[in-house]
Amino acid sequence: MAFRAVTCVVLFLAVSHSVNGYSSGAPNDPGICKSMTPKHPGAPQDTPSPYGLSVNKARVTPGETVEFTIKSSPDGPKFKGFLVQGRNSNHDENTTPVGTFEAAPGTKFLTCSDIPNSAITHADNSERDSFTVTWKAPKEQGTYVLLATVVQDGLTYWVRRPSQTITVN
Repeated sequence: MAFRAVTCVVLFLAVSHSVNGYSSGAPNDPGICKSMTPKHPGAPQDTPSPYGLSVNKARVTPGETVEFTIKSSPDGPKFKGFLVQGRNSNHDENTTPVGTFEAAPGTKFLTCSDIPNSAITHADNSERDSFTVTWKAPKEQGTYVLLATVVQDGLTYWVRRPSQTITVN
């Protein structure tokens, strides 16, 4: 009987250790920066996301800031995590992040492609129905989007969902 209990505890610890969800946000990992896919069990959702993504400006000058909001629908599920990056408008996985983010309570920065503060993620797994981050547009003129990975729970998440286009000129 004691052997069975020890075996159950060891199996539980092994299984819970192998799940790579990060309640304190995405790690500073080049693979995660590139794919924006969390190391959670399961696969990303291929259904429409229940979360709205919005920007407060569609046209800015180089270095100007844009507020980006992730929001649940009124009766929709809350979310526990997110990862946001700016990318060029084709948002190909092989493009480098553009722009930087400003500090916000409950967040932490990632350095992607050797660019400090080029991605922002949650710092805890509190349930949220809305969250806003501030992105500083790059110096280069062009057309960009903010990509968001939104985590509802450890098994349910949507990857690289684009905002509306932001023109920097």
